[in-house]
Amino acid sequence: MLDVVEEEVCNVCNSLLEAKPRIRMLEAGCGSASRLRLKPAVDAVGIDISRAQLERNTVVQEKILGDIQDYPLPRNEFDVAVCWWVMEHLPRPKDALANLFGSVKPGGLVILAFPNLLSFKGMVTKITPFWFHKLYYQAMKWRSHPFPTYVRSAIVPANVIRFEQENGCAPVFFKLAECDTIIKRVRTSSRLVDLAVSALTSTVKTISFGNLDSL
Repeated sequence: MLDVVEEEVCNVCNSLLEAKPRIRMLEAGCGSASRLRLKPAVDAVGIDISRAQLERNTVVQEKILGDIQDYPLPRNEFDVAVCWWVMEHLPRPKDALANLFGSVKPGGLVILAFPNLLSFKGMVTKITPFWFHKLYYQAMKWRSHPFPTYVRSAIVPANVIRFEQENGCAPVFFKLAECDTIIKRVRTSSRLVDLAVSALTSTVKTISFGNLDSL
């Protein structure tokens, strides 16, 4: 099931791709499943560093075992390149971005989803050790296992938009959204807790002179 943000992204993409009966799509860091549902017929290529994850993916027709930071992706090959919750796990996200932007055709789409470093959750994610992330996954009772997380400044939204523009691209859709995290679940459980979290995030934004977002 798609979440609200995924549905919005799909709607935007489908409106931009409505004239194409078939597209060639790259799923970068595809893992074992695909996140978006597009209307055109899709020839999907998946690339991931995990052989096991690739073997479990039944959506992509072509599978590449490789790292999107340095694997030589074909130039001007894809109508759409999707990289969903992957950039934060890369030590060299700029290399991955350059690789992805070079792989799409002129007028093609690059779809990115990643945590916002300039947020309370983003900063906590960056400064906490990997063992803490493992405990978090256990507390959330998620079956998946966390990957080491870097959240480099290169993927701050403003920096990604600047990178796009420097490489001859332009953003067509951008949105900051609160993820379905334990904080969101706790906030919805109690009006008092929701007010407390809102006050905390507002305070963080104020004392950081607006550099940290409240999401």
